[in-house]
Amino acid sequence: ANLIVNHGWDAVLYDFSDECIQECRAFYNRIIDTSAAPPVIAKEWITTENINTLLKKYDVSDVDLLIIDLNGIDYWLLNALTTKPRVICVEINVWIPDGVAVTVPYDENFDRETGDKPLEYFGCSAAAAKNLLENKGYTLIAHNSFGHNLFFVRNEEAKNFPKVDTITWKRSVLAKRDKVWPKIKDLPWIEAGPEDRA
Repeated sequence: ANLIVNHGWDAVLYDFSDECIQECRAFYNRIIDTSAAPPVIAKEWITTENINTLLKKYDVSDVDLLIIDLNGIDYWLLNALTTKPRVICVEINVWIPDGVAVTVPYDENFDRETGDKPLEYFGCSAAAAKNLLENKGYTLIAHNSFGHNLFFVRNEEAKNFPKVDTITWKRSVLAKRDKVWPKIKDLPWIEAGPEDRA
């Protein structure tokens, strides 16, 4: 929202929740700078089969920033992506320990809110996201304060940024991880090691 509201970026925002879409439209309509030309807000259910088609459908070709935050099959969508944005921000599951490269199995109907598993069971680990995006030609350059949003840039532009090899976790995250991971570690996970190629 900051880039759209304060820096005039064009954007296409995808969501499938009518409530979220309504709130989003109301938000941008309230702001003077975006009320006349709000971002495109598209109601779409994104899968590995349609992610690239949906980008074309809304004339998204040269992507500066792609943010994937589904709390679900994020890894698989990144894996299916054929375009190469300059920057990718992906949300990961902070409850998975360092060095454990796993993701939830692919299920196009995955919804952590309605499933029969704990809410903490979703997405992929930091190691899995890093392995995948390094294989796709990206470098991890930053993360947010809680570590759940990772920022990658294309390798050819990475020289302008310091490389991030490890995530600095807040103590509160580590303390909760010690309680959460034992509850979810034996649920179905798919390994996503460095040898796996996109």
